[in-house]
Amino acid sequence: MKMSNLLWCLVIISLFSSAVFASIDLGIAGDYNVFVLGNYTSQGSDIQGRLAAGGSVFLTSYSVGSALGGWDTDTVVTGGSLTYTNGTIYGNSVTGGSTNLTGVDVKGTSTSNVASASLPVDFAAEATYLMSLSTELASLSATGTVSDSYGTITFAGSGISDVEVFNISASDLASAYTLILSDIADDVTVVINVSGTSAAITNCGMQSFDAYSDNVLFNFYEATGLTLSSVNIEGSILACLADVTANNGCMDGTLIAGSCTGGMQFHHVPFESTPETPSVPVPGALMLLSGGLMSLTGLKRKINH
Repeated sequence: MKMSNLLWCLVIISLFSSAVFASIDLGIAGDYNVFVLGNYTSQGSDIQGRLAAGGSVFLTSYSVGSALGGWDTDTVVTGGSLTYTNGTIYGNSVTGGSTNLTGVDVKGTSTSNVASASLPVDFAAEATYLMSLSTELASLSATGTVSDSYGTITFAGSGISDVEVFNISASDLASAYTLILSDIADDVTVVINVSGTSAAITNCGMQSFDAYSDNVLFNFYEATGLTLSSVNIEGSILACLADVTANNGCMDGTLIAGSCTGGMQFHHVPFESTPETPSVPVPGALMLLSGGLMSLTGLKRKINH
């Protein structure tokens, strides 16, 4: 029986594709509404889910954990101190440093001066994991297209991938007035890789993202500074290196950052991890694929002869 070149190619590509899959899983950080590696400072707002900070936390007139549905969870976790004036913690607070509460109703328990090894989060390990994830996602090949029409940026999916990947520069994103998702199925994960060290999403409408907020991840893999203002962020943000200024507005997703300050409200909309994500072939793998195709082509010729 003769096998066509096309069929041989499909066999090799199928085997190769199954070997270069990774997962989009935010790890421990995915259990939190806000997860920062450094300090977190905010006032006059709330985080509906859980808060974790590797540094210290400073809150005034604030509530944390109102959407969790119970008080038996570690709602606020800090590697440093917790300074909190007026507000409510719906659950427990666990701090690696001192705890200074004034006018705060803690529905669970408050534990201070916890050794780093006993904290619910190993911030150093999570930092390593999240930075590696960010780098991996940044290497994915784009599957969709990005177009800009007078400040309206449209992310159009391919319609053939379970994970749609888009690439955009921080400068283009910062100039946008409207962000639109199109040709995205309900169960598709969306990764938007943003290049550039200084980034912003401000004065921007994202209404078309609303139905996908638990499946959208903005990966600011180079940003050291990120400004969020006058916007409802529909999705999660991975910005491990960034000092985030979140002045106002709200976010339906998980924020992962280097640090954060500002009065943005965070709604409890966890990112839905995806078990399999197509990743970009590395050069060595491409050489292996090419060699395999050449070998099979030679084998076919021998069979035909």
